Amino acid sequence: MSLRYGYRVFALVLVLSSAVPVTASAGDGRLSAKLGSLMSGAGKSSGAWVYDAGEKKIIFQRRSQTKRILASNQKLFTTAAALDRWGSEYRVRTAVFGTGALAGSTWNGNLYLKGFGDPTLATDGFARRHSAAETRLSSLSAALHDLGIRKVSGRIYGDETYFDSRRGIPSSSYLTSIYVGPLSALALNAGYRDVFGRSFQRNPPRFAADRFSALLRDRGISAKRSGRTGVAPADAKILAQATSPTLKRLVRRTNVVSDNYFAEMLIKGLGAGFAGKGSTGAGAAEIRRFAGEKGIKITVGDGSGLSRRNRASPRSVGTLLEQMRDTPEYNDFYRSLPLAGRSGTLRKRMRKGPARGRVRAKTGTINGVSTLSGYVKTRSGKQIVFSLLMNGVSPWKARQIQDRMAHTMARY
Repeated sequence: MSLRYGYRVFALVLVLSSAVPVTASAGDGRLSAKLGSLMSGAGKSSGAWVYDAGEKKIIFQRRSQTKRILASNQKLFTTAAALDRWGSEYRVRTAVFGTGALAGSTWNGNLYLKGFGDPTLATDGFARRHSAAETRLSSLSAALHDLGIRKVSGRIYGDETYFDSRRGIPSSSYLTSIYVGPLSALALNAGYRDVFGRSFQRNPPRFAADRFSALLRDRGISAKRSGRTGVAPADAKILAQATSPTLKRLVRRTNVVSDNYFAEMLIKGLGAGFAGKGSTGAGAAEIRRFAGEKGIKITVGDGSGLSRRNRASPRSVGTLLEQMRDTPEYNDFYRSLPLAGRSGTLRKRMRKGPARGRVRAKTGTINGVSTLSGYVKTRSGKQIVFSLLMNGVSPWKARQIQDRMAHTMARY
């Protein structure tokens, strides 16, 4: 056979092979049909996107490019942006600054307790009652005692200026929301007035300053009884600081139990750290910027998903989940999601059947909205990425549909 003839045969094979369409397997077709049948019960205001991460192919989609209200699926974007910008090992600090000087055992001047948005800052009693890893305020009083301070001549001030002073989110007209609690860069005990969580603080920085004054006295450091709000001067010296648990632990708390307070503190922290202002709006802009870097368009109203302005398409949510798989933070992001039948907001769902222990996903519920997006490890060893955004539904009915779809995917 001549060389020219061989080229002709090779070219013909290429033409024929390119003319053959790539079709889904029979298994894909059955799965798609089952998912479609189940999805029909969610109505026309709902959408879905299901993707085989191993073979890089879409298995099922329905109205997948229409933006839907996200509810707490917004936390996926908030926590992913936080992990991307700060990294898993980042810790939020709380510091004590001083003006004046130490003379013998007396600090001649004022002390400023300044917060930088640590959502875990707590008194020992609050931390013990809630069985959580917290930043103990008492560690700061201990550090001052170790410096040899036994008396403070001036006042104790609480400085919250790393964030703005708005206590709430857009959906509560920036007033304290009963679903979140008061927001502040210097927030003690998650904004609650007592260890039982029976009411919210009115002035978080002053509350923190008062409690810090009491802790100093308990430690043997004489200090004025009442704290004040104030701003640490630029030339104030840093005397002590404490740091939060790692960001991966904060993200896990945010997603596993769907903690609105943590999510709103994170979005303000993103604004302060990367967008020039510690506000919900600045943090929302940073999350949109993060999503845009991944080719995703999203509307952001807040960090938690309480706002009905938080919107993205199922394909966009799925794209975020798929792209997170290629990041250094993926393992921490993945493990932050509730596990079906076992943990967090999925502990009481899918407790039996193939999805149990195989689905890690973020739930979301507000009036007329139910969402579920995450990952499935199938019985055959595949990994599926999915997003089910159901609007205009009964959340109870929607959760039933979602769970059946998750079981169907797990059997794939």
